[in-house]
Amino acid sequence: MTQLKQTQVQVETVLSGYECLARAEKEHFDLIFLDHRMPGLDGIETLHRLQKLNQEENALNVHTPVVALTANAVSGAREEYIAAGFDDYLTKPIDSRKLEDLLRSMLPKEKVRAAGVLAVPAEEKLPDWLEYVSGLEPYKGVEHCGSVAAYLDALRVFAESIESNAAEIQRYFETEDCRNYTTKVHALKSTARVIGATELSEKARRLEDAGNNGYAEEIKANTLPLLELYRSFAVSLSPIIPEDNAGEKSPISPEELSEAWEAMGEIAASFDYDSLMYMLGELSAYQLPAAEAEKLAKIQRAAAVPDWAALQKILS
Repeated sequence: MTQLKQTQVQVETVLSGYECLARAEKEHFDLIFLDHRMPGLDGIETLHRLQKLNQEENALNVHTPVVALTANAVSGAREEYIAAGFDDYLTKPIDSRKLEDLLRSMLPKEKVRAAGVLAVPAEEKLPDWLEYVSGLEPYKGVEHCGSVAAYLDALRVFAESIESNAAEIQRYFETEDCRNYTTKVHALKSTARVIGATELSEKARRLEDAGNNGYAEEIKANTLPLLELYRSFAVSLSPIIPEDNAGEKSPISPEELSEAWEAMGEIAASFDYDSLMYMLGELSAYQLPAAEAEKLAKIQRAAAVPDWAALQKILS
């Protein structure tokens, strides 16, 4: 939850319900947030196991409030979560004001102190190139995250996770693992909406509904277009990823790099956007010499528009 970075609240995060239970068994928390959709145990299952854990002698979180995080904003949702045993719920994207009100009401009074209005540096602004990223509404993302700095952090995390998350969605799709598939597209729906990728979020929402209702044909027809759109952001958002990550990449031989540039030039000449995105994704996985990395960055910026004339000039 990037909004919490603007406070002095100490946050511990885990990746699954199982990890949550393991931590709660050994450590006291003042407040626990559980995402409804998590891999393995979902939020409700985790809550019920936590309640059983709290019946044991010397349990550490007997009186700890538990809040559900969900994208389910339909009428009656709050009553359903309260009936399941949660103390409250927040819908995603998280409204910063509602989050603040909840923290004030649920955290121990002696640990809450109003800090006033946080000042936002006048020079804080979005990078100009974000305006040209197709399918992204960055100012919506800033509104969701609460500040430009928090938004850029969320955007970096989103960009860095595209490759692994897309691979997981594809794997669950190909193995017909409907439950985990639905969980992953649910998560994508939420994270895409937070960063302002509205079209991607809506596609994921429709596939989540299809997964929940067992509409196999809709999943079959629309998963690959979803993944294509999702992976296109790996290229268009690549400037947000810190350059020091390059040290973790494998080198590429001069011969292979020359062949890649040649192939990319042919692709740009034929205006084949899908192939261009694929090639850029492949090439981004390698460690390049400084001059060649700069060339790749120029191509990525031109591809984000896309500016075919600029691409052909760079690759000629």
